[in-house]
Amino acid sequence: KTVLKALQSRKEELEAEIATCSYRLQNSGVGLHAPLVDAEGFPRADLDIPSIRAGRQKVRVLSHDLEELTREMEIQLHALHAAARQQPDAGTQPSSDGAPPPPAVPAAAEATPFAEVTAVAPGSPAAGSGMQPGDRLVAFGDVSSQTPRPVEGMAQVLPSLAGRAVRCEVLRAGRPVTLAITPGPWAGKGLLGATLILLS
Repeated sequence: KTVLKALQSRKEELEAEIATCSYRLQNSGVGLHAPLVDAEGFPRADLDIPSIRAGRQKVRVLSHDLEELTREMEIQLHALHAAARQQPDAGTQPSSDGAPPPPAVPAAAEATPFAEVTAVAPGSPAAGSGMQPGDRLVAFGDVSSQTPRPVEGMAQVLPSLAGRAVRCEVLRAGRPVTLAITPGPWAGKGLLGATLILLS
């Protein structure tokens, strides 16, 4: 459990760093994927290209570290659950102060997704966060599968989240991935630039 606490603390630090870098890139007007050259192939004079490239590289490195950390947390959680199953009485015995034991924390991969991403528009906030078609949304801020009509719930809260980094949990090829999305106006429609379908 001590190891998990340390991993969770580091995970939160990485998420905060990614959110900060993503917000800066989004404010630069190009995000993570928009081209840095003009229509004729020349570097855009209105952009601080070295700074943007450095920011993009930092987000890629941090995102990779976050994925590795999430996998390690999943391994630790499975090991913890396996140990608990070997001691069936431990989960039912009260603690020394008479209080019932805290509920087990479910692994992220066991969470229920409520929507699937079918398309991500280039240059959109969703694209800037690293969201990909095929990602299955487990949580978007406070919206989850436990939220009544979650996709509509997302649409309702998006305007109030514009300009703020929002934590988004997805399953990608069965693996949990954490993204930081900053909804806001961009060249296309909406505040995200992603098309979702509700999962039944």
